[in-house]
Amino acid sequence: MQPAIVLGMGANGLGVSRALGRKGIDVLAGMVVINDDMNLTKEQSYNPDQIEISNIPGMSAVRVRWIVSGNNDYTIIVDSDKGGRVEWTSGT
Repeated sequence: MQPAIVLGMGANGLGVSRALGRKGIDVLAGMVVINDDMNLTKEQSYNPDQIEISNIPGMSAVRVRWIVSGNNDYTIIVDSDKGGRVEWTSGT
């Protein structure tokens, strides 16, 4: 089933968006927030510093959460095939 989804995404010009938070801190766990009010999350156990998001709908937001160690400045990067790349750095 996975290859069919990937082929469909390629045919429709869609790509996987990624949110990265890995400069300056050590990421212990990464998760996508499903319901902010009930504190429901879905943990991504593999490669937690690079959260893979299937889609960021237009005019809305996707919330992610990291558990980190360290108190240095960090950079969060959102990189998408169609949307481009955006970086945000704390402390600047």
